[in-house]
Amino acid sequence: MRTKEQERRNKTRLSDREKKVDTTINGDAELLVEQHKEVERKLFPLRLSKNTVIYVTKDKQNEAYAERARRRMGITEPKKPFVDSLSKENITKLYKEDNIPPRKMAEILNVSVRTVYLRLAKYGLTKVKCR
Repeated sequence: MRTKEQERRNKTRLSDREKKVDTTINGDAELLVEQHKEVERKLFPLRLSKNTVIYVTKDKQNEAYAERARRRMGITEPKKPFVDSLSKENITKLYKEDNIPPRKMAEILNVSVRTVYLRLAKYGLTKVKCR
């Protein structure tokens, strides 16, 4: 059973603000699309975080502007330097200094045992030749 309020709401006309844009009345849609493409041609992507990319002019496409934009938007993503877990320094430290066996190293580094053995041979830490 409908209330009188619901019936009245259904019968009233929508205001102009709530209606969809009619491109035949308000202008040519193709012209508007072309104008917007011209604006976008002058913009370049600038990555703020792994999920956020904004489009800026060429002169603002630098790390200083990106840092200001991160602060303005409240994006706090720590910058972590890329560390290769299979680098010569890391493998040498685990094998020589920490005396961790290759099978345990494979579990720690989340790689296969064969990969660890191949890296040990490549870096000259074992007597086995690398193929």
